[in-house]
Amino acid sequence: MKIKKKTKTKKTSSVTLPKTKRATPETLAKTNSHSAFCDCCNKRHDWRKKEYMECKPPLSVLCFGKYKIDPVYRLALYHHGSFYNTEEVVGSFLGHNPHFHSQEEWMEQQNEESSDQGQEFSDEDGESSDKD
Repeated sequence: MKIKKKTKTKKTSSVTLPKTKRATPETLAKTNSHSAFCDCCNKRHDWRKKEYMECKPPLSVLCFGKYKIDPVYRLALYHHGSFYNTEEVVGSFLGHNPHFHSQEEWMEQQNEESSDQGQEFSDEDGESSDKD
C-alpha cells in the first residue's frame, strides 16, 4: 500500500497583468481609436457608431461619432479630467466646457505658446529688444 504525502502548494494568481506603456500622443494615434472596453458598464463599445454618454471612454478612444479628437488634445483633456464621461469629452472638444478649451482654441493656444517660447530664446542671445 502506498501512502500519499501531503505537500503544500503555493497558490498562485492566474491573472497576469499586461505591461502598460505610458500614454503618449504617438501611442494613442496607433491604437484602435473608436472601440474599447468600458470599465463603467463592463462592455466593449464602438464610440463612432453609438453614443454612450454616461460611460467613461478610455484614453485610447479618439473617435466619437463624426468627431475625431487629436491625440495631443485628448491626452491634455484626460490629464485635466480623467473622470470625464463621453458627454464631457465631446462637450469639451466642442467648446462647451467652461473649465477647458475646445480643441481648436487649445491647439491655437499651444501654437502661440511654442512660438512665444521661440521668441524668448532668440531674445536671450545678448541683444536687448528694449531700445530707447
